[in-house]
Amino acid sequence: MSDIEPSKTPRIIPTTRPAKAAFNWFSQGFSIFEKFKFQWVILTLIVYVIAFSLAVIPVFGELVVSLLMPGFFVLASVVKLTQRFEPAAFFEPVKKHFVALLRLFAINFVGAAIASWVAMSVTGGSSIETIQPNQVFSFLGIALVIYLPVMMGIAFAPALIIFDKMSVLEAFKMSFNGCFKNALSLTVFSLVLLFAMVIAVIPMGLGLLILLPVMHCTLFAMYEDIFQHKARFELPPSQDDDNQDGSFLV
Repeated sequence: MSDIEPSKTPRIIPTTRPAKAAFNWFSQGFSIFEKFKFQWVILTLIVYVIAFSLAVIPVFGELVVSLLMPGFFVLASVVKLTQRFEPAAFFEPVKKHFVALLRLFAINFVGAAIASWVAMSVTGGSSIETIQPNQVFSFLGIALVIYLPVMMGIAFAPALIIFDKMSVLEAFKMSFNGCFKNALSLTVFSLVLLFAMVIAVIPMGLGLLILLPVMHCTLFAMYEDIFQHKARFELPPSQDDDNQDGSFLV
């Protein structure tokens, strides 16, 4: 056994990445996707068909989607680490982190509901259906501004819960912190993704069959790049320096 061993709980330090990192994220995401193109396309198609089919069921449909989507993080991790495509890994988050993901969904649902309510109050509508056409952009803008902090907290929280064993609130705060530190690079990422989606829908939406799985693989690459792990190592106590704990960070 080595005299220097990592502790069981590594520290996670959200790092600030430059704007150009957005392009590196897409490159890394595509490298995960290209190893098993066909499998990624088929699985993503099945998941999104289920998502759109359940979208007509209020709350329940949104809940099922929020429980399924974290599976992309796990599957991308498995593909990168083992060079194998294991569909069963997609369902691991639901099996092992159901309660945590349920709580995360509750936070997201309440946040979206508050943002919608405030936006309707400001624009003078009593419900989404009663909003006038000339008020749609005002409603969306206000709702987005209010919901944005929730979106930032939700973005990487599932990965932090799954891979780093964080509590829901810890993961939410860490995700928010990581997104806040990378506002510029995430803005560039969002603009590139939006442009790619416009291009993808031109051929009858067929481009989305490629773009969506690449997007999920890219989100995993973003998680790995933004949330750097700093493990604390412990040195055995020295007879000459009994008052020092001998720990340091790497």
